[in-house]
Amino acid sequence: MKKFSILIALLLLNLSSSTFAATTKNEWLLEQSYSEIGEHKIYVSPDAVRIVCPKQGFSVIAKAPNWDAYCFRNDNKKLWVGKFNTFTGDLLLNPFAVPKYSFEPLRPDKEVKYDGIDCSTYLSDKEGSVVYGSKTMAVAPMTCEFLCRYFNIPKMHEVPLFRRIEPSSRKVVPKAGADKAWLGDTAIKEQPSKTRIVLSTSSIKKIGYKSSDFELPKDYRLAKDAGDIGVTGAQRSQIGAALDELGFSSDYVRNEKKDK
Repeated sequence: MKKFSILIALLLLNLSSSTFAATTKNEWLLEQSYSEIGEHKIYVSPDAVRIVCPKQGFSVIAKAPNWDAYCFRNDNKKLWVGKFNTFTGDLLLNPFAVPKYSFEPLRPDKEVKYDGIDCSTYLSDKEGSVVYGSKTMAVAPMTCEFLCRYFNIPKMHEVPLFRRIEPSSRKVVPKAGADKAWLGDTAIKEQPSKTRIVLSTSSIKKIGYKSSDFELPKDYRLAKDAGDIGVTGAQRSQIGAALDELGFSSDYVRNEKKDK
């Protein structure tokens, strides 16, 4: 009887521990605006991330253990899978992009509040940008880097919430021997550009964790590349028509016809 009681106690302890772990797993829903393609919904958990882009009609899921990028469209049931270490958001938005990601180190600056969230700020000396990263979302470093890769932000270990590119006043130095007669003395100084908000966050909500938010699509057709997912059918037709006018052969129009 004593052994039976001990066994029951151990089972209850294990059950309560499992229940506690399940109910304390966090998930956040971010509403973010990306200057390239507008509004996004971002679902973030400690070991997974889901990106939804309504304007372009695609979603991206990456999660432990391998963090491959599952990029898909629900309208035509197409899927493209990319490796984490070669994935960038540009691959979805630009059909001519090549896998290239900046590992430029960000310089820590100061701590600020952004939409009530404690953030660390970082500076990019190369492009003159300011980046805010959340200090309160406890997630895997791969979650942060994946979002940075999507939003084209240098690698950091915090969830990116905001990015601003400051005006530039760099000087353009002509190469030795270049003809400067047409430039004039004042033309070698680049005019300051305008401040650009590349990434902003309008809402941050802590929600109940749902594994279904990070479920991978099933029975989808494989796409030939990421651009086939990120570029809409109408945009493909426009790109294909433009290429045809220039005398280049293009798969975009042919692919669009196949999808219909």
